[in-house]
Amino acid sequence: MDSTQLYQRILGLTSPWQVSEVNINEINGEVVIRVKHTGQGLTCPTCKRSASLHDHASMRRWRHLDTCQMATVIECSIPRVSCQEHGVLQVPVPWAGPKSRFTLLFESRCIDAMLICPRSGAAELLGASVHSLGRIAHRAVERGLVRKEASRKDGTLPFPTGLSGASQPICRVPVQE
Repeated sequence: MDSTQLYQRILGLTSPWQVSEVNINEINGEVVIRVKHTGQGLTCPTCKRSASLHDHASMRRWRHLDTCQMATVIECSIPRVSCQEHGVLQVPVPWAGPKSRFTLLFESRCIDAMLICPRSGAAELLGASVHSLGRIAHRAVERGLVRKEASRKDGTLPFPTGLSGASQPICRVPVQE
């Protein structure tokens, strides 16, 4: 198995996304993974109808989980499609959220780190800035709220378990006098 196949598997990429190249930059301490879109099966991100290739956006970079103590970066020139109804739109990538500079897996690792240590410590551990971790935390909260809202059936929050008709106190804390 060569390095492109290895990272294809590690990233979980399937057609039409393909790892085209893997380079190690020892000077910068980076593993750079180039990903390309094969151009097949293009659809409008809004209406999901078939769309034609318009062009490719400028090369972008996303920080991914480290490989052997080296920062791993994904690079890709994302295709843009032309939809008759919605105009020219960028195709979403499977490894990152919109407008993020980090992969979803890296963001997940950041959230885990921030849950167990202060943000400054997590930033040092991950080689990221405190400001970047703040943006990652903000996006995570937004995703959670969207999921929570989507899970509501009638637009109201479910009643917490154990409270309806409870005659016993929920929490027994000794009262000190």
